[in-house]
Amino acid sequence: MTWLLSNALELPFKNEFDVLFVSGFSPYNSVQNHHEAKAITEKLSKYLVNGGLMFFLWVSNLSNQRAESGRMNYSVDSLKKLFANVDEMQIVDIFLTRKLLFPLLGRYALSQPITKLLSFAGLKNIKPLILVCVLEGV
Repeated sequence: MTWLLSNALELPFKNEFDVLFVSGFSPYNSVQNHHEAKAITEKLSKYLVNGGLMFFLWVSNLSNQRAESGRMNYSVDSLKKLFANVDEMQIVDIFLTRKLLFPLLGRYALSQPITKLLSFAGLKNIKPLILVCVLEGV
């Protein structure tokens, strides 16, 4: 294993990874529009092999508004817009889950039935929620 200290958007790799795990990646906090997010995602996508997957995880209250701290609270719809039309990437699926569900449900914590259940208006007040967007390199 080799450790590399570098700017995540300027790594010296191209088409080398099967999976990227992007969790709370701060450049997505600073974006002001979808064009900036698209540029970040396209830089990350260059690290993936064809057919590789990027897992984007984000803790959110789904308000689609910036918190006082500056952290963006994306919604499912805003993630769809954020990753739409990204060159060489397509959305496979978007899930909504909670960390405490994984010990209880295992792999089923990341599923459309759980996403639908947590999307109900009455359950949106259960915080924190985790948005998981799965993208595939094409």
